[in-house]
Amino acid sequence: MIKIWDVVAGKPVRTFRGAGDKRIFRLAVSPDRTKLVSRHSIGPIRVWDLATGAEIRKLEPLPFLFADMALMPDGKAVAFSGPAGKIHLVNIETGATSHILEGHPETATAIAVTADGATLVSSGKDRTLKVWDLK
Repeated sequence: MIKIWDVVAGKPVRTFRGAGDKRIFRLAVSPDRTKLVSRHSIGPIRVWDLATGAEIRKLEPLPFLFADMALMPDGKAVAFSGPAGKIHLVNIETGATSHILEGHPETATAIAVTADGATLVSSGKDRTLKVWDLK
């Protein structure tokens, strides 16, 4: 279960149901604060409406365990970093992979996207940073 808390009041203000008691491995919030994406120990990747807590859709699990994820600023795609140094850009509406960025010789461990969506930065297990032009 995922809960949004009012830190001043010290109380939960919203609960995201449907994930059950599965362990949560990753969370990502869209820059416009409208969507939340969650990856759980098993099952689909879930996309939530951040304002209501309603589940918007489920994406089929990726065929690999990913290390990190980041939502694109427009909220239409999510980037997943994973094994073999690949970063997958996946359309949230269709679940289809639109691009695969390759460059790290080992696992891409962390990713971040600039506010304008033009650049993705990744770090790798090989101790390198890559800067990707997405436009």
